[in-house]
Amino acid sequence: MGFFPRQSKALFSQKIMNSFFKRKCQTYFGADKLVSLRIFPKKTLSGNILILYRLSLSKKGKKLSKNIWGKTIKERQFRLLKFFAKTKIGKYLPNYFEYLPSLKFGLSEDIEGKQIRLFEKKFSFWEKNISKFSQILAEFQKTKIPATFLKTYAINEEKKYIRGSLKKIRNYSPKEGRKYKELKNYYLKNLFPRCWTKKLFSFSHFDFQPSNIFYIERTKNFVLLDFDLSKKFHPAIDLANFWVHFYVMARYHFSQKRVLSLCDKFLQPYFQKTKLKKGFAACFSLFRLRTILDIAQITASVFKIPSKESQKVFDKLDELLKICL
Repeated sequence: MGFFPRQSKALFSQKIMNSFFKRKCQTYFGADKLVSLRIFPKKTLSGNILILYRLSLSKKGKKLSKNIWGKTIKERQFRLLKFFAKTKIGKYLPNYFEYLPSLKFGLSEDIEGKQIRLFEKKFSFWEKNISKFSQILAEFQKTKIPATFLKTYAINEEKKYIRGSLKKIRNYSPKEGRKYKELKNYYLKNLFPRCWTKKLFSFSHFDFQPSNIFYIERTKNFVLLDFDLSKKFHPAIDLANFWVHFYVMARYHFSQKRVLSLCDKFLQPYFQKTKLKKGFAACFSLFRLRTILDIAQITASVFKIPSKESQKVFDKLDELLKICL
């Protein structure tokens, strides 16, 4: 029947988790036995459970080390990831092992890589690889996904989210709030006729950005993480989300000419791999505005009082406003 603890504290129990991984040694890793297990609880911003299980194993007399991540995840998302794993885009995912329904908790093998954001100062890295990220996104979006795996993003959810974002910005700084109110009004005014064309909807990650793409140096491969927000929505949102996050990040380190050349390298492969419908460019521009609001509200939430660092972020968002509006 598997291992389904009723309480989350069982996930921190050395005795219970030792027993669990002993029974899974052969299935998961082809190992003979579990030698030792260490458990490291982690904190997350959203309050989800996140645990690292560090295993020492024995396989044919040789020692083997494995890191297993346990994370709170909805069953729908876990089934989506298992489905993806069976397709050609499975190479862009870590190995997801098992789901514990009683806790809404999933286990996956540690990717043992680095966020691509950590390469932010290395222009050569971005010049070589940035086109791959839009190609990965296009492959995810082209995959035909069973309807039961993804809910369609509702327009009322979007309106609530945008208004909530503006409220956080306004609470942080009334001056910034007035500035971003113009952005919100423009976005909502153009949202209905341009973005809500359901026949164009596809897989949307909703957080496709440099913090959620990891580079595995051992295999020279990239993997995509954090599918908690995934929905069926307009494909331009992920493209715009990556573009804005990268732009804000890169402007600290590279000249504007270099940044724009990288943005072009990111966008062109995507346009070549997808058959874009009429109005896609307009949606892309609108979702850039949405992402600016998103970054601004995160800045307002993290920096409760004015600081030099938060002001730098708002300054970069001002630059983007001039480009987008």
